[in-house]
Formats: sequence, structure tokens, C-alpha cells
Amino acid sequence: MCKPTGDDPNRYYPARKMFTIALLTDLLLVPFVLDPLSEASLFMARCFLPMYVTAYIPALFQRYYWPHLNSKLKKRFRIPFILIFYLIILSFLSFFDVHYPWWLVYFIAVHVLFGDLLFYRFGKDFLRVLNEHNINEYATHEDFQFKYAMRVFTFSICLLVVWWVPFIWGNATVIAVSFISMAVINVILLLTFLHPHSVPNFNDEEESVGFDLSSKEKSLALQAEILSVIKEKQLFLDQHITLESLHSHLSCGRTYASKACKELGGFYNIINSMRLEYAKAYQKSHPDANQDEIAQESGFTCRQTMAHAKNRLNQM
Repeated sequence: MCKPTGDDPNRYYPARKMFTIALLTDLLLVPFVLDPLSEASLFMARCFLPMYVTAYIPALFQRYYWPHLNSKLKKRFRIPFILIFYLIILSFLSFFDVHYPWWLVYFIAVHVLFGDLLFYRFGKDFLRVLNEHNINEYATHEDFQFKYAMRVFTFSICLLVVWWVPFIWGNATVIAVSFISMAVINVILLLTFLHPHSVPNFNDEEESVGFDLSSKEKSLALQAEILSVIKEKQLFLDQHITLESLHSHLSCGRTYASKACKELGGFYNIINSMRLEYAKAYQKSHPDANQDEIAQESGFTCRQTMAHAKNRLNQM
């Protein structure tokens, strides 16, 4: 991880170093720039985009979440870097105008497809886990880490699909258009990945000693305490309240608070249910208030956030 931005130790530029390395990989295209009509350099350029994207997009994605991946997933994410090794070899051989065997394109295609499927499978599973994490950690969907991850994942999948076009057709014009598109997309990716983002914490370390939820009575007692504290102190009116800030008001540790909130339907659902109840009461006592005022007075950041929470709870 890079150093924190500003005075907030929880916000980082997660992929600055990795993105720098990814951009330097473009130097492998030097043979193609020097002799674009060479059969060897044209073949290398044809393979470059799908291999490049397949190797670095998963790497940039996992760089943000690296501390939260288990060792098995970390090993899987190293597999696509084999493609960069292939690119280095192809770039070197392009200086000698080597004639490649017909089967090489299929060999590369299998490796690229394997890397794409690996990223897609991991990405779907990870987004599911991350969404569940957000539901039990945050009360406002603007604070969800899922939004950033989903945006990067969707954009990456589109890139992985698009870059198969020059690989399949191999036309010099198609390759040239693809490289121009890549230059534009690299700028977008640069702004996305290098923007400081908060780092999600998936590790629920126990902080209470001697607190036990082994019996149903104790579990129900903690659930009642959570609901009581939130209502009495009106913590739901805090627009950016999190589970982390809630547990400081409880007699238990963060792990037990998290488990109790899950049993109650999730931290997001608890807080926003109370916000919506408060919004109804506020609207009744203030009939002239508009939706923005009602939302902000009830703990929502805006009326769109209130509508989003209402729709989400109705779908439960």
C-alpha cells in the first residue's frame, strides 16, 4: 500500500506502484512502433492487448484488496503474470522478424481465456462477500466499498471482452484503433485506480474479554441492547454511522456486535428502518417539509438515498 492521503490513515492510493509498472509494459511495443509491417511485430501487437489487460486488470483489482485475500486466492492472482513473460519473449523475437508456428495463437488464446475466467469467477464471489460485508458495516450506500469494486469489475470485464477483437481479427487497422482506444481507457483507469479509497476491514478481531454469546438469552439481550442504544441516543441520525462507531456505545466487542446485527437483519437494515420510521413521524409533524429536508433530518444524505433505502428494504 502507498502512504495514506491527508490525515486519514484509512484512505490510500491503492494501485499507484502497480499502475506505473503496467504503463511501463507499453515499452514492449517498441518493435511494433519501429516496424509495424513486420509479421512478427504485427503478431506481437495482435496478442498484446488481450494479454496485457488479462494480466494487469486482475492485478490492479486485487492490489486494493490484497490484505483481505487468503493465500490460495493470492496464488491464483499471480497466474495471469505468466502472460507478461510471454509478451517479453514475443517483443524480443519481434526484432528478428521470426515466423511463428500456426498453433501459437491458440496456445496464447487458451492462456488468456483461462486468466479471464479466473478473474470473472473470483470477481463474482468477491463482490458477493463484499456486499454482505457492507450491509453489516455501513448504514449509507454511498459509503459502500461495493460501489467502487463493482465499477472496477464491470469496467474490467468490458475491457477483457473488447480486447479479444484485435486478437481474433488481427487486422492492422483494427489493431491501430484498439491502441488508440487503449490510450483513452488508460487515462480513465488511471483516474479510477489512483483516486484515494478507504480500505475495507474484513477482520473482526475480538475486543471483549469474558463476553459470551453461547446462550440464546445473552444473544437476545445484546440484540435488545443494540436496538435500545440506537433508538435512545438516536445514532441513526448520524448520516455516516458505521458498525465501528456503534460498538463504542456497547458493552461488547466489535465481533459480537457484528454477529448480533447480522441476526437482526444487518446493520444497514437496522439503521435505515429506524430512519424511515423517523422520516414518517417527521413528515407528519412537519407537513410543509419537502423530501430533501425530511431525508436530511432523518439521517439520510439526500432524498435519493432515502428512496434507495426504502426500495432496498421493501425487496427484503
